[in-house]
Amino acid sequence: YYLARQLHPGHNETERRLMAKEQNITSAENWFKTEDKQIIWYITDSAGSPQTMSGWTVAFNLYSAKTSANALVTKSATISNGDGTDDRAVVTVADTDTETLAAGTYVYELVRTDAGSEQVLAYGTALLRTTKEQV
Repeated sequence: YYLARQLHPGHNETERRLMAKEQNITSAENWFKTEDKQIIWYITDSAGSPQTMSGWTVAFNLYSAKTSANALVTKSATISNGDGTDDRAVVTVADTDTETLAAGTYVYELVRTDAGSEQVLAYGTALLRTTKEQV
């Protein structure tokens, strides 16, 4: 399973830069607790060209709310080729990562964590659903 996230940051400067892009994980993605899920982002620069992330360290953090200090789930992203070279970040959330979480809306961020280059790449809400069997 996967969620495709296409990020198209808009920026008016001539220099190509990355901007954090809000991308909510909604009911359309059908993310259920206690299931293995891949979430995929295609990262682009401000001109819409694939952003090469070769050598970057990227992490996914899931929080209970915007004001939460500690992440409930933290996963490392795998960088691979998407539309360009190393422009795709793939996060695999294991079934055991969500088994103690209640169904509901959470807040996430996808961040570059390299020292001196820390940057939020994507953020938003994430709806974690449950089936009647999981209630």
